[in-house]
Amino acid sequence: MVTRLTLRLVPWTFLAVATSGCGSQPSPETDDEAPSGDEMLYAGQTPPGLTPTVFAPGLVSGPGDQGNAVVYPGGREIYFWEVEKQAGGVTATIRMSHEENGTWSAPVVAPFSGTYMDAYIALHPDGSRLYFQSNRPIDPAESTSEYNLWYVEREGDGWSEARSMGRPINGGVDTGGASVTRDGTLYFTLMDLKGGAQNLYRSSYVGGTYQEPELLPAEVNVGFQNCDSYVAPDESYLVFTAFPRVGHEGNPGAAYIAFRDSAGRWSPARRLGPAFNAEGQPSALTISPDGGYAFFARQDPEGRNGRDVYWVSTKALTDTTATEGSTR
Repeated sequence: MVTRLTLRLVPWTFLAVATSGCGSQPSPETDDEAPSGDEMLYAGQTPPGLTPTVFAPGLVSGPGDQGNAVVYPGGREIYFWEVEKQAGGVTATIRMSHEENGTWSAPVVAPFSGTYMDAYIALHPDGSRLYFQSNRPIDPAESTSEYNLWYVEREGDGWSEARSMGRPINGGVDTGGASVTRDGTLYFTLMDLKGGAQNLYRSSYVGGTYQEPELLPAEVNVGFQNCDSYVAPDESYLVFTAFPRVGHEGNPGAAYIAFRDSAGRWSPARRLGPAFNAEGQPSALTISPDGGYAFFARQDPEGRNGRDVYWVSTKALTDTTATEGSTR
């Protein structure tokens, strides 16, 4: 029996709520000749339309709670993080699967994960770096916070050892939920674990150095807790999740989108439509490298499973509702 967890938007508030068995397994290939080409992209799944569907059941979505997935450029590598309850607490682990000769591999723990609480993953648009949030040990001169941002660099077909993002990204308060533009500009969340407030920040990458983080304006930080950001490679829009207060009960969060013009001004955030917000509490929304699909995690609306990864056409991002002021 697998104990399911409801994922809150920061990993230190995971809450066990239900139990469930494993998801279904992928169907074995019956053709004599292995499939190739585009039909094996995205784990060989049928692309979704405007209605979200569970992504890769039995391969990505399955036992445990999946916090979301990112797809490596080219569509033949998938990374996701998974939460499982174990004796004494929970673990959060980054896993990976890849396609080779028409077959997708069983997920394995990423070589840089498996020991600490590793979650909230993001890829540089060109695949050169993978970013994640972790509670792994860090030099106290750099940060005394529990959660910080780390990254690994692509080396051939693999990854380097994990490296801290360093100051000024780390070192202030707990840091997480990174996403990055094509030019290296970093978006992330700074979190006050005592008071509960979370806000979205931006840091420009200038001459190989990250600049002091800039708090995004009230048009974007519409909630008391603002997190799980994904920024477009050209920085033209940002999707994120916002909550009006702290706590699990009576605190309905929602996914939002805001647009940035060429002068750096932000439009008021708009609440995304029912494809994302109808049920199951969305979190950790990301966009595929080809811009065609949105991935996000949510609770199984029928209560049979915990949190699974869903995907939907990015055309669903155009269905929005104006936000009447702040949700704070």
